[in-house]
Amino acid sequence: MADFWTEHAFRDAQRLWSAAFCEGMRKEFQAALASLQAIWEELPDEWTEIESGLSLAGIGSLLWKFDREADTFWNRL
Repeated sequence: MADFWTEHAFRDAQRLWSAAFCEGMRKEFQAALASLQAIWEELPDEWTEIESGLSLAGIGSLLWKFDREADTFWNRL
């Protein structure tokens, strides 16, 4: 997470995010991740093969950082 915001597409807009905006986005992220299994199943097989290095658990772990590492994700440190 230390380097996450240095290269993120929305790094410049981040300073405009209010607490209400972050909470709204958090709810959107939770809703999207509730569908992660279904999304994963729609991916082409070659993207999800063991050799690709991607796994549903790995992707889920990365995407849940908005919740598990909230202060660094939302850059509130």
